[in-house]
Amino acid sequence: MRLILKLLLAILMTVTAQFNCYAETRPQIIGKTAPLFVLPDTNGKQHSLKQWRDKLIIVNFWATWCAPCKKEIPLFNDIQKEFEDDIQFIGIAIDNANDVKIFNQRIPFNYPNLIGGLDAIELVQQYGNKAGTLPYTVFINRSGKIQMIASGKITRSFLHRTIEKLL
Repeated sequence: MRLILKLLLAILMTVTAQFNCYAETRPQIIGKTAPLFVLPDTNGKQHSLKQWRDKLIIVNFWATWCAPCKKEIPLFNDIQKEFEDDIQFIGIAIDNANDVKIFNQRIPFNYPNLIGGLDAIELVQQYGNKAGTLPYTVFINRSGKIQMIASGKITRSFLHRTIEKLL
């Protein structure tokens, strides 16, 4: 049953993510305090959103089976390195730790990657993603307020414009 649910979720999220990235300014989300979370990394160490509050935080919800998600990771690695003093990417995998560890051997991350599992579906909804689209990216300012959300694959130019606007 869990496998069927995961497959259906994968199909839904992959189909909706095939469209271009679009930024949203939903009044009910933008400007609100970002929901706090505590999630483990692939080694089981717990991390809280609060630990990165001194930077612009970019939370990216993704999965190992999401094709557009895979394409974003090298870009996020580059941007994290470029703006390392000012921003912090945080990946939240809607996946299990073992699958993410295997994935990370092929495509490494230079930013924290947390394991949300299927429970992260509820978290991504709290961040405004009612449709369940992946990838889904949330920009949070140093005060902990959500400034922008983006559904679908993000481009380098979109990231540069958004980061420069929010810093």
